[in-house]
Amino acid sequence: MKREIKDKLFWVFVGGFLIPLSLNIINVLINELIVPKVKGADKELSYAIVEENVLRRRSIMNPMASILGGLGGGSWYEHKLHVWNSGREPLRNTPFRLIFESDQTDFEVLDCYYSTQPIFDFGKITEDETTKTTRLFTADFKNPGNTIIMTCRTNEIAEARISGNAEGVKYNKVDIHARKRRAKQIMMFGYLIVLGVTFYLGFPYIRNGVKKYRSIRAIAKTDE
Repeated sequence: MKREIKDKLFWVFVGGFLIPLSLNIINVLINELIVPKVKGADKELSYAIVEENVLRRRSIMNPMASILGGLGGGSWYEHKLHVWNSGREPLRNTPFRLIFESDQTDFEVLDCYYSTQPIFDFGKITEDETTKTTRLFTADFKNPGNTIIMTCRTNEIAEARISGNAEGVKYNKVDIHARKRRAKQIMMFGYLIVLGVTFYLGFPYIRNGVKKYRSIRAIAKTDE
């Protein structure tokens, strides 16, 4: 009888807990890892907004503020973007335009600077055009995954985006924050599975411990 109850509990645990969680994990992994590779273009340039409209203020520890000027005589808004080769082929002489959209008539991009991954032997990067609201770059992304990390400073709040029209190249925006949320979901599902398996395996021992404790208390009461 006890064996039958244990078997029923096992299948309830598997069907009601392990299988749904496992299916959720598989679904997220397929959408994050397999689908992008299958549907991805041969030539694709992706970008993600990592930080946007982060207010920076002048301080003694930050002398660049007095040079840049901008909002409030020494404050500015900072925008950080990642631009990378997300396709399967190298991207040569690929133009992309960084655009800032703002309702303020006196809006201005104060400056932009960048770093690369890999740091060395990345490829040529040139800034071809500069206006108050845009920057036009041309870059060589030698290999898939090569990334430009850009930081721009503006005097007013703005929304940043990247546009381009290179022949045969697909331009794609990636919500990096949504990816981080999905990664956290996978971790949470994993923790729940481990917790559930641990509870299931340890439940018989807990039950036996409770029975022993009750029997010891019953014997102690009879001795009194």
